[in-house]
Amino acid sequence: MKTTQMLNTIQSMNNAIHAYRLHIVILYVLLSYWFVISFSEISNSVILIILCFSAGCLGAYVLNRHTDIDQDQINEANLKVNKIKSLYISVVFLLSPVIILYVFDLNITPYVILLIFSLLYSYKIFYSRIKDIFFIKNIWAATGWYLSMLFIIMEYSNNPLAYSYLELVYRTWGIFFLFLFYELAWDMRDVAGDKISKTSTVPVRCGTHAGLFVSLLYFLIFYIYMLKYKDYIAVLAYSILLIIYLLAARNKSSVCFYHIMIWWQSIIIVGYLLF
Repeated sequence: MKTTQMLNTIQSMNNAIHAYRLHIVILYVLLSYWFVISFSEISNSVILIILCFSAGCLGAYVLNRHTDIDQDQINEANLKVNKIKSLYISVVFLLSPVIILYVFDLNITPYVILLIFSLLYSYKIFYSRIKDIFFIKNIWAATGWYLSMLFIIMEYSNNPLAYSYLELVYRTWGIFFLFLFYELAWDMRDVAGDKISKTSTVPVRCGTHAGLFVSLLYFLIFYIYMLKYKDYIAVLAYSILLIIYLLAARNKSSVCFYHIMIWWQSIIIVGYLLF
């Protein structure tokens, strides 16, 4: 009986993590930390910034869940999210970093830029939501992730090597294509709901084969970037990630492979941080 209750509790926690995309936020925290220690220096204030940006990331994902709950439930049959509750959660996590940054007298402007990015993505402020514009939605979301990490180094860290924005982009451009790959990979998963809601994604407009081709092209560019640094352990680790993705694309009825991709990426980063 106790074992059954424990398994049910674990299952409920797992469902909540995936429903509110906490595993993606965990990945964001790890990637941001790795990004900083790779190209700058870590400090208490930088850790605070990473946590603030991660809270904003969670708020953005929950807001997107709130606005797209109907089509998300088509893509994930077991998804259970309260629409009103998700709106309250998103507001708290989107606005709390502003208060924290103000209290600690830290630059609020970069976060406000990212906040505007999130709102434009999820809400129809002009003639359309960004996420409803073909091809732009992936670039917009990937840019939000990438730009946030550039901000952490350029606006908040000591930046001991005195990089300019262009120099930092030159050294890290491949990571942007990894983010593009992830964005398109999730569009591959969400084809069914996106077709019903008429969301203009690459696999919806051009077909799943074209979506797979473009996503693999993004991954190939990231692969070339990794090879430049001759980090063959990373090449092997991401080769496994690619295999998981191909299994996900082959088994369109199952979302578990896509979640495994996120957890595997987190394991890769943890491995780098520890060893």
